[in-house]
Amino acid sequence: MAEKQRLHDGHRDRLRKRFVDEGLDHFNDHQILELLLFYSIARRDTNGIAHRLMNHCGSLTDVMTAGETDLLDSGVSPNTATLMKLISSVCMRYYDEEMKKDHLTALTSSELIGACILPHFDHAGIEQYVILLLDQSGERLFCDRVDVDMTEGDFRKILELCIRFKARSLVLACRHEDNTLMPITKDVEVIRGLKDMLVTIRVALLDYYLISDKSICAMSEMEEFEELFF
Repeated sequence: MAEKQRLHDGHRDRLRKRFVDEGLDHFNDHQILELLLFYSIARRDTNGIAHRLMNHCGSLTDVMTAGETDLLDSGVSPNTATLMKLISSVCMRYYDEEMKKDHLTALTSSELIGACILPHFDHAGIEQYVILLLDQSGERLFCDRVDVDMTEGDFRKILELCIRFKARSLVLACRHEDNTLMPITKDVEVIRGLKDMLVTIRVALLDYYLISDKSICAMSEMEEFEELFF
C-alpha cells in the first residue's frame, strides 16, 4: 500500500510539473480532468475517475457544464461535483470580465455575437434562452440566460431588462431541448411576439440564434426568415 501511494504521489508531482512547464497544450482532456481532480480527491488515483466522468458525460466540456445530479450519478463526491461547477462558473465570470474590458469592440458579426452568447448555455438538456442587449453603437450592455416561458409569450422580463439597461437592440438565442439547429414554428412565433412588444419601447430585434453543443445558426441569415428582422 505504501509503495502504491508513493507511485500515485510521484505521478501527481509529474503531472503538476508538466503543466507548470508546458501549460495544457499537450494534455489530453482526461489528463486535464485528472489534474483538476487532484484538488478535490486526496491520495487516490484520479485517472480512473477522470475516465469515468468523461465516459458518463461525453466530453471535458460536458463534465464542466453538467448538472450536479449528473456528476453525482457518475460516482464522484459532492465536493468534487461542487469543484466542477465552481470552475465552470469562474470561467464564465472571467470571460464576462474580459468581454467588458473589450467593450469598445462593437458586436457587429455573427462570430462575435456567438462568442459572447455561447458561454451562457449549459448542457442540461432543456430548452434555454440567452439574451444579448446592445447599445446604439452595437456595444454589449448585458448578456445572460433568462428564465422565461416563451410558450406563453411572457416577455416581461426581457422588456424590463431592455428598459433597465437602456438597450437599443437585442439578440435572442435559443437552445432547443433536442439540441438541434432546425427552426420550428415556436421560434417564428417567439420572434413575432417579441418584436411586437419591443416596438413599444423602440428596441430592435437584430437576430434570433439557434444553438447546439457544437454549432450556432443565425435565423436572419436564412433566406426564408430574413424578413422577420429589422
